Amino acid sequence: MKIALINESSCLSKNAAILRELERVVKPLGHQVFNYGMSEEDKDYNISYVELGYLTAILLNAGAVDFVVTGCASGEGACMVSNSYPNVYCGYIKDPVDAYMFGQINDGNAISMPFGKDFGVGGELNLRYVFQAYFQSEHGMGYPESRAQLQREFKTFFEDMKSCIADDMGRIILRSRPDVTKRIIQGKVFQREFLKNAADNPTTDAIRRFMSGAL
Repeated sequence: MKIALINESSCLSKNAAILRELERVVKPLGHQVFNYGMSEEDKDYNISYVELGYLTAILLNAGAVDFVVTGCASGEGACMVSNSYPNVYCGYIKDPVDAYMFGQINDGNAISMPFGKDFGVGGELNLRYVFQAYFQSEHGMGYPESRAQLQREFKTFFEDMKSCIADDMGRIILRSRPDVTKRIIQGKVFQREFLKNAADNPTTDAIRRFMSGAL
């Protein structure tokens, strides 16, 4: 599985610690981590939580990654914005129990965490245990077991409804403010990794046009 870590402007100082704990847990499981957001490697790359949600949707809809770990100071904004896009199912995660239940019940493709609020002594341990609870467990099994079948039906119903009300991501990109899209794709990791990993679909085609300078 390809996992993106995306930190926004308020969380730059936390990026190295989050990346370290994420890789500690998922690399032994055979997953890859791509540090797509703000980092010490790319200090001039500056995105807000609003742009972070847009980037999350681009990466997931293009098939460049399979899962996104993100957040902001509270975790709320990043979660809210990410969920406004098609094919993004982001959970708000504060602790390992949240992580485990999100994987079992909702089985989404992104999590948003509060990297500012309540991130004090032991913050790195909470990160580690959250990542363990999510990535080291089987997903979509339901919890509690007595409601497992109902929860799977609810998840399918939700996905069907969202597909009815959400537009195609490729069209969203082409209708969005071009200055925002151009700023998002300037990240060093995005420039280096996106086209190598993205699938051939309308989302990737739209971004390719921006990267080539056609838009």
